[in-house]
Amino acid sequence: MFIKIVFIIKRDFMFKKRGYIFTLDAMIAITVLVVGFFLISGAIISSPQLVTTYDFSYSILSSFTTIKIKELYYSNIDQMIRDEKMTHTNNNVLQQMGEFYEADLEGNTEANANAWEFIDTLINATVPDEYGAMILVEGRNMYNSSEDYNTSNILISSKRIVFGQEDNGEVWGPYVAEVWLWK
Repeated sequence: MFIKIVFIIKRDFMFKKRGYIFTLDAMIAITVLVVGFFLISGAIISSPQLVTTYDFSYSILSSFTTIKIKELYYSNIDQMIRDEKMTHTNNNVLQQMGEFYEADLEGNTEANANAWEFIDTLINATVPDEYGAMILVEGRNMYNSSEDYNTSNILISSKRIVFGQEDNGEVWGPYVAEVWLWK
């Protein structure tokens, strides 16, 4: 009888011990799942929005190829037209950048400054401050809002071919115009 009681006590103790082990195992598993969830959700939230930046870059480039100079209503641009720094108001924005590039190749020393002033007006009006922007024509930097594109998480480049016609009927270009946006 004594041995039977000891055996029952020992058996009950083993079952209780097994309950502690399963409970402890379940608590560790829940802790690992919760910590894993927070690590994964934190990584997803802090990742840069590549699609948004790409769409924004494409949108900027698309608008620069469709909007004509005469459709822009900014005092700086109106003053540049009055000062005859820009004479072809039927050009779109990228064609005008191509004209500035062509004028610079022909020796017009003010062409780069005019291009900078022109595009700076547009970039400041259309691109939020958290983005950086650069315009290149044939690899030459025509505008750069900041130099921090080397350290950015996302850099999107969109390209278009631009060409135009001078007053005397001579065609300039084609040139590759690029718009870089980074965040």
